[in-house]
Amino acid sequence: MSYSVFLIHFPVCLLVNAVVSFFWPTQLAANALGLLAAFLLSLLAGALLYRVVESRQMPARSLPKAGLISQ
Repeated sequence: MSYSVFLIHFPVCLLVNAVVSFFWPTQLAANALGLLAAFLLSLLAGALLYRVVESRQMPARSLPKAGLISQ
């Protein structure tokens, strides 16, 4: 899951930063909460990305067995 968090954390941080900077550009408490929100949202988005994309089972393909020829 760590690779999923690595992939998704930068866009999440940019989004949270844009929202906080737009609504509360000078509020120290809002910026601190934005930092915490970015951290938590990055973990949640990384877990979701891992579950949906990386841990998905690929369907088994039907391969002919070696030495057997079906007619």
